[in-house]
Amino acid sequence: MMITLYKKTHRKTGLKYLGKTVQDPYEYQGSGKHWSRHIAKHGYDVDTEILFESDNPEEIRKWGEYYSQLWNVVESKEWANLKIEQGDGGWDHINSKLTSEEYARRGKIGRKAQDQWLIAHYGSVGDGLRAIANRDKGKETFRKNYWSSIERQQKNRKQLNEARVLALKPESIQKKLETYKKIGHSQGSKNSQFGTCWVYNDQGNKKIKKTDLDTYLTQGFIKGRKL
Repeated sequence: MMITLYKKTHRKTGLKYLGKTVQDPYEYQGSGKHWSRHIAKHGYDVDTEILFESDNPEEIRKWGEYYSQLWNVVESKEWANLKIEQGDGGWDHINSKLTSEEYARRGKIGRKAQDQWLIAHYGSVGDGLRAIANRDKGKETFRKNYWSSIERQQKNRKQLNEARVLALKPESIQKKLETYKKIGHSQGSKNSQFGTCWVYNDQGNKKIKKTDLDTYLTQGFIKGRKL
């Protein structure tokens, strides 16, 4: 069974949540107590980022602990998490009865694994931390640009609809007709049908130039249009 490790960010409040699921991560809202209350109050208006996918629970546990340590999700006020992931697929509560030595040991293991991962992927811890910071900054910029684009589209669509409604008003139509009459719009040689006429025979109607009318009449055509 495929397991997905994800990060959700509330678009309105900025609160984040780290979680995992075997369901559709975009549809699944998350089950954390604090996060669920936040969604109930502010609505499910979130961005979902897929961090890692695997059918191996051990891999999910490893990366869950890595991201928990990286972002300090339990203690940071920017995160709604109250728990960190454990290998049995459950969660270890922040208030569980662990000794201070056990917390310190786990912290060292987490930092060591994080440093090793950063070195393996970026060459050094410093370069890795800077790359991740720039990545997150880039994603935030993309998110802002994306929603700005949506807002511009909605504004343009609103203006277009208002213009259409205005154009259909009787006074607007009358003004348009008066303008057309004044400038001679579609009159005389400005009309696309100027200098043409219809002829027909047993095979149907045909539009021709008036200068060719005599030629068609000699061929048996009749001037006019058969309906």
